[in-house]
Amino acid sequence: MYLYLFTRSFARGKDAFHIILRLVVIAIILIIWLQQPVVALIIGSLFMYIILLQMAQFYTQQAYGLWPQVWPVPDSKVIRGYEQFLNRLMFIIGIIFLIVYFIVNPTYGFCWGNLFPSRLAYS
Repeated sequence: MYLYLFTRSFARGKDAFHIILRLVVIAIILIIWLQQPVVALIIGSLFMYIILLQMAQFYTQQAYGLWPQVWPVPDSKVIRGYEQFLNRLMFIIGIIFLIVYFIVNPTYGFCWGNLFPSRLAYS
């Protein structure tokens, strides 16, 4: 129930969605621009941490808003819904960062040689 509330509020809201979108775009630009594998991993990890910190304020905005007052439920359900939402969001952002990382640094993709024939991968 609260997973849907958090997801809907995030997707339709203006503040949190646009802040996270800007952070993801900035991280992608930095990963592409620097082209250093280790630095790109550090930047991706740092931006995932910054996004996690930015989402902490999203919980307080939604958990103490109108819906919990209209339909009161135990706090454990609200926290569980927020954890599910945050886990899914961080998983999606992590996948996006990994895709960009493997496109920019193809030699560090562990399965890269198995995806394409060797003449394409090493030419």
